[in-house]
Amino acid sequence: MSIGQVGSRSSRLYPIIFIAVALLTAGASSIYAQDQITGTWYRNDLFASATLKIDKKLHFHINAFNTAHSGEMDGALSKVEEGLYYSVIKEPDIGESCIMVFELNDPTLKVKLFGDEVGAGATVYFEGNYERKTMPYADYVKKALDWILKRSYGQERVEKLLGSDLDYFIQCFEMTSTVSASKDDKDVVREGFLPGVANYQNGVFEVKGGYVYILFLDCRPSNLIFQYYTNDPNGSDLTTPLKNWIGDRKQYPILKHVEGK
Repeated sequence: MSIGQVGSRSSRLYPIIFIAVALLTAGASSIYAQDQITGTWYRNDLFASATLKIDKKLHFHINAFNTAHSGEMDGALSKVEEGLYYSVIKEPDIGESCIMVFELNDPTLKVKLFGDEVGAGATVYFEGNYERKTMPYADYVKKALDWILKRSYGQERVEKLLGSDLDYFIQCFEMTSTVSASKDDKDVVREGFLPGVANYQNGVFEVKGGYVYILFLDCRPSNLIFQYYTNDPNGSDLTTPLKNWIGDRKQYPILKHVEGK
């Protein structure tokens, strides 16, 4: 039986506890007091953040996200030794179960899951490395734009161009695909969407000749609109890739933001 099958038969859970804990105990340190694991922890994975809270009675709650999907888990920790804890989670109503192992390795708390992602939405996961502080916003923006733009365009210019719509733009491109690209990746057309609300929060951008052309569907207003941004002073008309991306959604108005005009 593989560890991933533990959720199929809850009677098999308990032998797995000792296997999982024994594997981690060998390298665990015993220098930590119990109160060092309590409090709030953050997983700072890009587009897949999570918050973990552990109280003084060692009850824990995890609230996790992956793109537009979310999930929650509650449980109680059992202590193996200082800095090493585990929890058995069982949901017989849905036939899911798992073992959570928490290993404190200051300044991080490593969480491992064996079995089902109990209580998780689509693509959501609970394990990972948790820290005491959330990722600074500037670091988040840099990582996100690294993921979206890659080598094709300067981040600072995109930040300046989009202004208050920067966060929404990032969300529209949490999943991306490259439609076309030059060999040096400087001229590129890339599409993006936010899983879970992909039909309404998506976009496309083109980088060509040193300019960037960005179009995304904005579902924040009561009526859907397209937001169009470019730093090309002569770029009032949408480029061909952007027109093609709109397809049969021509009923939505386009709000244009042309730098220099």
